[in-house]
Amino acid sequence: MFLRKFLVCGSLIAAIQAFTYIIQTSSTRDIDYYMNQYDAQFNAFRASKKANTFRSFNVGNITGFMGDFDDELLGLLYNDSSILEISAEKYLKLDAVQTQEFSSRHLLRLTHKNLIYDNQPELLYDASAGIGVDVAIIDSGVNGKHCEFTGRVKRIFDFVNEAGIDDPIGHGTALAGVVGSETYGVAKKCNIVDIKVASRDRVAKLSDVISALNLVVSQSKETKRPTVILLAMSISRSKLLDSIVQKIVDQGIPVITSAGNDGRLACSNSPSSASGSLSVGSIDDATNKIAGFSNWGACIDIFSSGVDVTTTGNTGNTATKASGTSVSAGIVAGLTAYYMGTGKSGFEAVQMIKQVSTDGIIEGLLLKPYTQNKIAHLDSSGSSL
Repeated sequence: MFLRKFLVCGSLIAAIQAFTYIIQTSSTRDIDYYMNQYDAQFNAFRASKKANTFRSFNVGNITGFMGDFDDELLGLLYNDSSILEISAEKYLKLDAVQTQEFSSRHLLRLTHKNLIYDNQPELLYDASAGIGVDVAIIDSGVNGKHCEFTGRVKRIFDFVNEAGIDDPIGHGTALAGVVGSETYGVAKKCNIVDIKVASRDRVAKLSDVISALNLVVSQSKETKRPTVILLAMSISRSKLLDSIVQKIVDQGIPVITSAGNDGRLACSNSPSSASGSLSVGSIDDATNKIAGFSNWGACIDIFSSGVDVTTTGNTGNTATKASGTSVSAGIVAGLTAYYMGTGKSGFEAVQMIKQVSTDGIIEGLLLKPYTQNKIAHLDSSGSSL
């Protein structure tokens, strides 16, 4: 097997001071090996003010550690043949665009093959409604006190530690609303697991995202509850992030990703390019056209409503409108949880979403080659709605 080791987004020689680096190690070596091998350097690191930046991860057979390492230790690790990759800290950007006020069409869109209208029937749904399923939202936080969530939100970690309200920008709360709120959610009884990684600046550190994914996998093993991960943010393509997402999916945990809001090929971004992730683009459900901002291409698996979608607000018990592929991904994450709540495995739920989609009616794909013409649809037969 041929292995590549490379330094991403940074020059080893040019590094002047300690900076966060993510070290992917061979699965045949544990962390204690490196602690012992480079004892003097790690002792100096542990004695420094940067000691609290050290974290480890183990997802599938992808293992490693991260921290604000200095040049000496970094140089030794770079020349160690058991180190597979060294990546400098990167930042993921959130993929939603917030607007204001009301109107709710996205749920009706799931159960109708054609265009929807305001006077169409109310939504009927199976009483299970995602009960017993954890949906982990790795984002900007969730307004867990909102009455729409009926006490089902639990924050398990905050990597940002900003003062103020739970979700100062509203991104994570908007996604939680279409996932599992009583009025706007697809899986109205699911558990919402809140992991805050994104700051007020709408960016998240890659190291925090990897740690959050590692945390979700660990918790899922402890609780033994069905779990879905919603990761609605983008970064330039990252081999490490894509590999971790793939390993999580291989363990039976669906990872729903947003295609991105750049109006370009989704394959140029991570984690939408990750093999096994369910990558979601946006349509305007009033016209069945691909949204102008939505990424496109072979890496997108399905589309869902993403323009002026009504959902929960980040202050009090308010409602708001949101647009973006993040919102579309939230709807599909809710749909995945809904199907898992009826007894399907994560793999079966994802396959169901692909198989019962509304095909061939999205407009505006003529100059967007290799783009799947599929809209998420909630099957109304059997144990579904």
